[in-house]
Amino acid sequence: MRTGDHFYHDFPPPQLSFRLRALTCLVMVCLLAATPGCSEAASPIVAKHEEVKPGTLALHLGVGEPREGLKPVKAKDGLTLYVFPQPELTRAHLAFAQALHSERRSMLRLVFGPVGTERLYQLTAANRGSYLAIFINDELAAAPRIELPVETGEIYLVGAFPQKRCEELARALSR
Repeated sequence: MRTGDHFYHDFPPPQLSFRLRALTCLVMVCLLAATPGCSEAASPIVAKHEEVKPGTLALHLGVGEPREGLKPVKAKDGLTLYVFPQPELTRAHLAFAQALHSERRSMLRLVFGPVGTERLYQLTAANRGSYLAIFINDELAAAPRIELPVETGEIYLVGAFPQKRCEELARALSR
């Protein structure tokens, strides 16, 4: 290895388009907007291997006004959403979940497999202005408004759970 060569010289970093970088930044800014003070670098926590009951995950499309056949759900901020009964994505579409922590906040990273990534992109591209209601173990964990398509297949739930609960959920969803 010559001086100045990078350790990962055989695996160049992926070249992200400007649109993808902007989208990724926008998604993170939107998620972090509700949790000020999360500026420290997040560090992954390796979960201990212990017997954990598998968790459930369901992503439903939601709207802000009542419609026939939609179920009303109260979000943590007091907003009432009306969600479609059939989930668009489930745990079966998830590749893995990961707990990440900074000094002030915890976040749960949900990474979808190829089919889930494509479905997430199609769902968010076609439904801007609607909500993505994310249920974990039948509880509404988050319901962000869809502003842009999610192309990366990753969702970060920032500040939705305390550190220990975040780690438990990551283990349960990754089983």
